[in-house]
Amino acid sequence: MSKKAYIIASGCFLVGILLGVVASTAYWGKQTVQGLALIKEMEIARYGERAFAAYQNESPQVAIYALSQYLDLLAEAEALAGDQAVFMTKNNINFDAMLAHARLAKVYSAAGQSDRSTEQVAKALERASRDQRRERITNETMLMETVAQVDKAATK
Repeated sequence: MSKKAYIIASGCFLVGILLGVVASTAYWGKQTVQGLALIKEMEIARYGERAFAAYQNESPQVAIYALSQYLDLLAEAEALAGDQAVFMTKNNINFDAMLAHARLAKVYSAAGQSDRSTEQVAKALERASRDQRRERITNETMLMETVAQVDKAATK
C-alpha cells in the first residue's frame, strides 16, 4: 500500500472516531437533559403538594406564601415546558395554575382581602378559558365548585 492510501485510511478512521464521539455526546446530552427535566418536574410536584398542605392546614399568611411561590414555579415550568416535558405538559401546568389561583382567592377571601381575592379569581378564570376541557368554568361559582371537587378528591 502506498503512503497516500495509508493517509486516506487514517484520515477516514479519525473522521469516523470523531463522528462517533460527537453522536454519542449528543445522545447522552439529550438523556441528561431529559433526566434533569424529570427531576425539576418532580421538585415542582413536591412543592405543589406542600402548597396544598399549607392551603389546607396553615394560617392564611403561610398559605398565601406557599401558593404564591408555587405559582412562580409553575410560571417558570410553563416557560420551559416543551419537548423535554415528561409529565408536566402545558395543559397540566395550566390546570395546576388555575387551581392555585382559585385556592389563593379562597385564602385571600378568608383573610379579608377581597380585592386580591377578586384578582386571583380573574386569573383562575383566564386559565380555565385556555383549556377546552374547562370551558364550562365561566364564573366564580363554577370555579369554586371545581376546586371543591378536586380538593375533596385530593384529601381522600
